[in-house]
Amino acid sequence: MTWEMDLRIMKKRAHEKGKKEMALEVAEALRKKGMSEAEIAEVTGLPEKKETMK
Repeated sequence: MTWEMDLRIMKKRAHEKGKKEMALEVAEALRKKGMSEAEIAEVTGLPEKKETMK
């Protein structure tokens, strides 16, 4: 594997991690506003589990 390929993979992983972190932040904000876990899961694409939204 070349250095360029490694770099592309690392960038993609960082991007995916950033998207998940943003979804968690949105989920927490929605939870504080009183939205149900099912609705939050639907909006964010996160699983409907409390421990993933803390």
